[in-house]
Amino acid sequence: MTTNSRLAVQFVKIESLRFDTENPRIVQRPHGKSDDEMIHVLSRDYPLWDLLTSIFASGIPEYEPLLVIPDKDAFTVLDGNRRLAAIKILNDHITYEKFLPYNILGFSRSDAIAKINEVPVLIASASDADLWRSRLIRHAHLPVPWTSFARACFVQHIENTHAITSEQIGHLIGLERKDVDRLMDPIRLITFIEDRGVWNRSDVVGTRLYYSYLIKALSRSNILSHIGWDRKKNIKLINVPKTIELFTWLFGSRAKEKNTIIMEPDADLDKLNVVLDSESALKSLRSSNNLEDAYILAIESRFALRRKLIQIDENIRALIVESSEVPYPDTHVKTIAKSIRTTADRLIRELESKSE
Repeated sequence: MTTNSRLAVQFVKIESLRFDTENPRIVQRPHGKSDDEMIHVLSRDYPLWDLLTSIFASGIPEYEPLLVIPDKDAFTVLDGNRRLAAIKILNDHITYEKFLPYNILGFSRSDAIAKINEVPVLIASASDADLWRSRLIRHAHLPVPWTSFARACFVQHIENTHAITSEQIGHLIGLERKDVDRLMDPIRLITFIEDRGVWNRSDVVGTRLYYSYLIKALSRSNILSHIGWDRKKNIKLINVPKTIELFTWLFGSRAKEKNTIIMEPDADLDKLNVVLDSESALKSLRSSNNLEDAYILAIESRFALRRKLIQIDENIRALIVESSEVPYPDTHVKTIAKSIRTTADRLIRELESKSE
């Protein structure tokens, strides 16, 4: 890649700069592409108050240029979209007053805020094959940490558009292979379901999709079993309806008018994992969308099984005593006893598989 040291800093008019509407920090949520909409989404997801105060006081230093690429008669900002948003807010601070820090006008009269007409930029080539490396490293480490969802979306974009593996990408942003898979498995699952045209991330309730919920959910065995995902198998074998059901539990659904059942992620996902081990509890959850009630039912079912096993054990012990008093047991009795042993072995294997 052409390094920044080979690029000369230039100054360009603010009017010639365009937001990167595919910015990796915001691609995870559908959004509009106008300046107003971009300023709104950037300010919502990554508050601009400190940046606004800094630029208000000092402008954009020449040693911190924006990274841009030519776009017809303008430039698209690849690195510096938050700074561009802040400048546009300050230049039209009456229109965008709601985005300003509450005390910023205390340092200057509203009509005395000088407009920033030009900013320093580095103009890179859009055809540079290694441009994504610079973007990935900068977005991963500077200056504001991005969300797991945004990072996963960008890594997926790199995987889809360049001949590079997620393991190599993980190396660049400091993640081991297992951590890359933990980060990327949820977005692969989301994309697989969206590609089927039966669900879309815009259906989630609220202003954002809580990606961490799905990361944590996919670390629980019963949840994985519920959607039919054995990570050693092809993702195409996943049960689509049950995966959509999981998404509804995790994120809510506007279309179905259901809220998420997850309030405390770790504790509630543990409860959901238990519920999915009980048919009666799962049926309750589906009908009521109440995780707490379903969890209580699942626990009661476990105790009911324990009570039944204790009773069976007592009955078998009584039969052992009784059989010692029978000199010549009936052949059919032996057959029934062997059947009981076989059934008991199956029960043990089933219980052991659930505890793994």
